[in-house]
Amino acid sequence: MIARWPSVTARCLTEDLNLRLPDPQVQRRADLDHPALQELRRLAPSTPQGQKAIAQLHDHGFHGFRLRFSNHRGCTWHDGNEDIVWLLAYALHQGGDEDDCYNYFEDLYSSQLLTPINADVQAVRLEQLFHAQVPRFGKEVAGAIQDALYSPEVVVELDNEALLPVKVRVAVEPVDEEELVEIVVAFFHSTALDH
Repeated sequence: MIARWPSVTARCLTEDLNLRLPDPQVQRRADLDHPALQELRRLAPSTPQGQKAIAQLHDHGFHGFRLRFSNHRGCTWHDGNEDIVWLLAYALHQGGDEDDCYNYFEDLYSSQLLTPINADVQAVRLEQLFHAQVPRFGKEVAGAIQDALYSPEVVVELDNEALLPVKVRVAVEPVDEEELVEIVVAFFHSTALDH
């Protein structure tokens, strides 16, 4: 299980924060250097607790919440299905002015540009794969190799079905009479090993 994941839509990242999209295999969007993203990372574990609802969006039935940094405001939304906390928009708060951030958020919502698109969700899935699942599974494989070395008569198998359906089989095979062993680590698509 991957913990609640902070992210930002590509539209918000490039248009509101003026940042470039990172390669999801290299860096998470939410880890880029910007005060709004730092605040998003801080708020994500408990969102929406401690955040104020954005009335203009709630009036439309959308549950957007305020992110606050200095004289700027952001609009966040927790996608409960994917357990992602999104930064959807970010702008200068001008206290009731026509160009105020809350009017901007409402305009984005009305234009159907506020919420994440499929490409945003796919980018998060890649981030989760490369920044959470693969490192965690790598540690499990290293542990399985160590277990196999301590009990060479046992073949160790691991299942990983979260984002990358794979099974791993670790076996220790004697090589020669000098007590050398060969560690065999085989990766299988989860359905292939069962057949």
